[in-house]
Amino acid sequence: MNVQSGTSEEAEAQRVAGLIKFHDPSGIASELFYGPLVTFDKPFQSPRPISGFKTDGQGLGHFVLFVDDLDRSLHFYRDVLGMRISDFVQISPAPDMTLKVAFLHCNPRHHSLAFAAMPKAPKRLHHFMLQANSLDDVGSTYYLCQNQKVPIVMNLGKHTNDHMVSFYLRTPSGFAVEYGWGAREVDDRTWQVQMHTSGSIWGHQGSL
Repeated sequence: MNVQSGTSEEAEAQRVAGLIKFHDPSGIASELFYGPLVTFDKPFQSPRPISGFKTDGQGLGHFVLFVDDLDRSLHFYRDVLGMRISDFVQISPAPDMTLKVAFLHCNPRHHSLAFAAMPKAPKRLHHFMLQANSLDDVGSTYYLCQNQKVPIVMNLGKHTNDHMVSFYLRTPSGFAVEYGWGAREVDDRTWQVQMHTSGSIWGHQGSL
């Protein structure tokens, strides 16, 4: 694997003290950084009256990707980068298709990264997730998206593995954003890897 140090200009653009760059087994460009910019003097203020997002100690949210090979990606993210498996979900989005999705964590968030093998997917990024601090924020945003004619590709529902109550909206670039609340967290002292054969306990009707 070819690893390169980021330039000072790249670190400045990313608002970090330093970074390295490399590609994962599927050729997805990746970065590791240290020293992120923190502005305690200017806390986040949304232009909308919401309660904010759950990020402290858990990062931005999560990303779900399509990779070329599930086992190679598991080896890289688990054995090389040190992430830990939360669980697996095996679903059949079409009669002739079965996907096994691996969910990995690196902090108490149920998963910061998930991926399924689909080498010829039109986009690598399936969706990213933002977790609100309040269920009311999810509800108000759900109806705001409808009022603003933002495409809702999966309606409100609750996931089987992380128990997130969420919906999915389509971005102009074609990937989705999951907007949710209430996910359960991982305690590595007691957590056991699980397998699920359904993505949701209820809801999430639609198709990504």
